[in-house]
Amino acid sequence: MDKKTVSPGAQTHSVLIDDRKSIVFTGVEDVGDFTEEQIQVYTVKGCCIVKGKGLKVQSLDLNEGKVAVEGNIISLMYTDKKNRENLSLIGKIFK
Repeated sequence: MDKKTVSPGAQTHSVLIDDRKSIVFTGVEDVGDFTEEQIQVYTVKGCCIVKGKGLKVQSLDLNEGKVAVEGNIISLMYTDKKNRENLSLIGKIFK
């Protein structure tokens, strides 16, 4: 499998929320820790934390930089933290 190298500034990032029941991210580099109450999504523009109830990662494609989450979305917050000290297992495998 050939992995593309794209500079972070060249890739765009978007978030689409539908009725606070589903959310789709683009520009995703990694997915960190996730539970039914919180999911960390590392994007080209920083870390995004989704909080809610019954959250599930429905699809994940790191090659395309896309992730889809379903559940009751309560909040969405970006952090200034750019350092991914604790890469997820998925991120470590595909790094």
